[in-house]
Amino acid sequence: MSNEHVNQYAERDAMQLDKDGGYYSRHIQAMTREGLHSKGDIAAELAWRDQQIEQLREKLKQAEEKNLRLLGFVDSYDWQRQRLHQAAEKVIAWNRQEAKDRYGDADKAESWACVRELRDAIKFCEQKETSND
Repeated sequence: MSNEHVNQYAERDAMQLDKDGGYYSRHIQAMTREGLHSKGDIAAELAWRDQQIEQLREKLKQAEEKNLRLLGFVDSYDWQRQRLHQAAEKVIAWNRQEAKDRYGDADKAESWACVRELRDAIKFCEQKETSND
């Protein structure tokens, strides 16, 4: 063991730890209440806390990895939603051109079932866009 590790506890500023959030006093009081007076008892408590910290770090790592996967799903969803929006706009434009060519009035396409469905799809996409902002 190096001196750095041997002296790490002695180098702690107990008063500063209390100023930073009452950490020192809280532990002194808890150890006194629980009868942790020997180094062995205190070391066992510190070991248990190290174990808990390690388990929490692992849970945090797993949560961060899951979050990254979910962000990937959100990105994929957003990309697919944008593609749906673009495709719907193109198909509506084609239908409007067809109505103009056939009937001389592009607005006639607005009554066609496919155009109405695509307008609903566009509304859905636009609602999702504003809820993600």
